[in-house]
Order: sequence, then structure tokens, then C-alpha cells
Amino acid sequence: ENSLIEDSAEKQRATINASYDDQIEDLKRYLETEGDLTPKAKAAVNETIDRLNKKRTADLAKVNEKEMRNQLQQEADYIRQKLELSTEGDYQEYDLKAKLLKKEKEIELSNTKLTAEQKQLIEDSYQKKLDEMTSEYERKKQEKAMEALELELSNRLAAAKIAGEDELQVELENAKKRLDSLQQLEGESDAEFKARQLEAQQEYLDAKEELAQREIEIEQAKLDAASQITGALSGLFEQLGESNKAFLILSKTLALAEIAI
Repeated sequence: ENSLIEDSAEKQRATINASYDDQIEDLKRYLETEGDLTPKAKAAVNETIDRLNKKRTADLAKVNEKEMRNQLQQEADYIRQKLELSTEGDYQEYDLKAKLLKKEKEIELSNTKLTAEQKQLIEDSYQKKLDEMTSEYERKKQEKAMEALELELSNRLAAAKIAGEDELQVELENAKKRLDSLQQLEGESDAEFKARQLEAQQEYLDAKEELAQREIEIEQAKLDAASQITGALSGLFEQLGESNKAFLILSKTLALAEIAI
């Protein structure tokens, strides 16, 4: 299609040049053949030739502008077609959207009647759109990474349950990974990021405290069991000690041990 656009524009340029060439040649020939022209008349003919050349330049510029706009529009349409086939959220989609923005900007800037101020406004407008689009893309990419991490941690905990591993220990490790992987999201304020940091830190401390409390309970259960066993032996030896001095001494020793526990 580009070749068709170029062929059409080339034909228009050829037609325009031929038309103005004929008119200008006629005027030049008139100057050469009319020997009794006054200086004023000759000056008027030359001014006409200058006007025709300027008009030719303007007409050619319009053709060139239209050709450029058509080519840019065609390129933009091609990018839109590729966008329809891209995967939402991936880099290719972002890259194609950025290229489409650039083409749309070039189409607007191809208007030769724009002032320098109008051109700058267009530049600023499209730069703002690109910045917003880039920020959104980076934020979604970060959110996907967070989702992938959560899935990984969830799978790790599920596997630990199946394998009979220490779940509290795995939860503590998961909380540490969340804390270590924390990053400020694109467009997130410092206050919002700080709040997420504090939440992750608290989650880690809670998991750590829960694990420590479990260890305390286990140790306490061990002490309670040892105390019960010692108490039972002590009572047995007291009964035996009534008839045996050695058992009586051992009974007192066990009683002291129970108190120590």
C-alpha cells in the first residue's frame, strides 16, 4: 500500500509540475517574442512567473504533506492490527502502544500550518500519555511479580503440610521472603509504601513470636511430663522406703529433683 500512496503522490507532483512548467514557459516565450514590451510590462510578467513558482511550491507541499499523513496513518493502522494479536500486560503490548502513540503524534505534527507553540503543546501532551502508560505498565509488572511470589509461598506451605514439615517454621520463612522482596510500587506514595513495610514487618514478628511460643509450650510440656514421672517414682519409693532405708534416701532425692523441675 505504501507503493500505491507513493505512486499516487508522484503522479500528482508530475501533473502539478507539468501544469506550472507550461504556464511559465508560455510567459518566458512571451517575454522573448514581444520586443516592444515596456520595462513595467516585463516586470509584471516576471512577477507573474514568481507567483506561479511560489504557488507550485505550495501545491507540492500540500501533496507531500498528504502523502506523509497517509503513510503515517497506514503505519498506525498496522500497529493497531498487531496490538489486537498481542497479549495483554506483556512487554510487546506496551512497546506497540508506545509506537502507536509516536505515530499518532507524528500525524498531528505533520500539519504544516501548526505554530511552534502548537507543536510544543502536542509534544507535551503525548509525552504525558507515554509517561502515564509507562507508569501503569511498570505497576502491573510489579503486581504480577508479587502475585507470582504469593503463589510460590502458598505452594511451599501446602507442600510442607503434605510432607509433615514444621508449618510454623515455613510460615516464618515465607514472612521473611515477603519482607525482603518488598519494593515501592510505581506511583505508590512514600506513606503507602511505609504502611506496607510496617505490615510486612509485623507479619514477620508475629510469625517469629508464634514459633517461639510453640517452642516454649513444647519445653513446658516436657518439664510437666518429667515432673509427673518423678512424682510417681517418688511416691513409689516412699512406700518402699518405709521398709528400706536406701529407698527412703532415693525417695527424698527424687522429691528434691521434682521441686527443681
